[in-house]
Amino acid sequence: MLLWKLYVCSGEPLIVPFHLFVKILVGLCFFILFVEVTHNIYFHSKVALNFKKYKSAVYREQDFSYYISLIENIKNKYPDHEIWATAPGDNFYSYLATYHGYIGIADASNLKMNTAKVKTTTLLILMLYDHEISAYQDFLSGSKILHTEKILNSNFYEIELSP
Repeated sequence: MLLWKLYVCSGEPLIVPFHLFVKILVGLCFFILFVEVTHNIYFHSKVALNFKKYKSAVYREQDFSYYISLIENIKNKYPDHEIWATAPGDNFYSYLATYHGYIGIADASNLKMNTAKVKTTTLLILMLYDHEISAYQDFLSGSKILHTEKILNSNFYEIELSP
């Protein structure tokens, strides 16, 4: 039988059989593994069941969060309007509008030079970054702006286009 000598504080050896030492070590590892797995099940189920509560709003994504809520609720605010959306610096805005069944304009730079021709009363949601506002100033000054919102360096315009 293989024995191990463990020295205790008094300096005298404590002789422990090797198989008992291995059993204690294996038992301790399984206990630690059990605690870890139990904690992970608890934590992940807690987060999964209350995701909105534990989700932190990231500072740099506030403009995207605002736009998502705007797109989801815009039809209730303007039920008789056709909804268009665009942003010259970011395709996310037109893609999300298209995903929700609205019209996403891929090339917003045409608005700088041309006025949009519409067949029905249309609401254009235009998102401009701060450095893009001066290029669109002519379009904005000649448009009927219903609402504006500024979030960080993103400016959201709700513009009514008439036939």
